[in-house]
Amino acid sequence: EVGISHKNEMEILSDILQPDEAVLTNIAPAHLENFDSLDSIGFEKFKLLDNAKDNIFFQEEFRSYNCKKDAFYVLSKTLKAGPHTINYATQRISCGWNISINDLKFPVPFPVGDGTIQTFTLAIAVALKNGVPPALLQERLLLWRPFQNRGIWKVVGRKHYFIDCYNANPASYRDSLQHFYNEKPKNAPACFILGSMEELGPKS
Repeated sequence: EVGISHKNEMEILSDILQPDEAVLTNIAPAHLENFDSLDSIGFEKFKLLDNAKDNIFFQEEFRSYNCKKDAFYVLSKTLKAGPHTINYATQRISCGWNISINDLKFPVPFPVGDGTIQTFTLAIAVALKNGVPPALLQERLLLWRPFQNRGIWKVVGRKHYFIDCYNANPASYRDSLQHFYNEKPKNAPACFILGSMEELGPKS
């Protein structure tokens, strides 16, 4: 993971890393206090992709940032043909999600939020392009567990606590709320305690 919080950080980091491949997971209002807009965050992130030696992966909605690489793959929810396109779909089911990539299907038995499932989809697409067998991918998917204090449940007495501790931004909050509502009993009363988002500058 390459994290940035200021302009021109990515140039330094990409020079250090010189990545073979790079994946853009999202462009969201994180560390907005040091950027003018979402676009400035997007252009900063694409510096890493432009410096990758080989393949880069990103979703179709970010294509407007004018990728400079010839070897790229765009993940598209609308069926399109082409050497650079990976077609995919995600479907919410009672116990988690179904991910379809081209003609392959991957059940994911975790009720995570939309943002997390997009990251799962990107990871699967990269693995497939690198020759990982689909059966092995599915086997490993079933072994996935969230990190400690990231989207886990703890029971104390008769109370159930959903714990998601993270240096938050609006995108991660949204994903966390979706995960919570996907997993909690439908008619159970709920109280949410939200921490602050200090990295948004005046918008915090």
